[in-house]
Amino acid sequence: ISALNNNQFSGTISPNIEWFNLETLNLSNNKFSGGISFLHSATGINSLDLSNNLFTGPIYYPSTLFQSFNVAFNKLSGAIPPGIFSYPYINLINLSNNQLTGTIPEN
Repeated sequence: ISALNNNQFSGTISPNIEWFNLETLNLSNNKFSGGISFLHSATGINSLDLSNNLFTGPIYYPSTLFQSFNVAFNKLSGAIPPGIFSYPYINLINLSNNQLTGTIPEN
């Protein structure tokens, strides 16, 4: 578990970070910015909370087995990725309070 929430961390997160042996990553309530493509290396994480930051750009949802995916209250934009709601082990997806457009995918 890595809980770095409720601080004043800022800046972007490097896409080169390797999240080995982490099941839970909580970076909520900080001032992180930039895109969330750094999640491409988040293969072991099953609970992710990036809420209440300043992340921008499209939603990047890696093809892993997240159980919880919270990116609420950021500045993410674009469409919701197709298939995001069809992962068999997902219990929570929170995309609220962003700048998303388009339609909600059917599956």
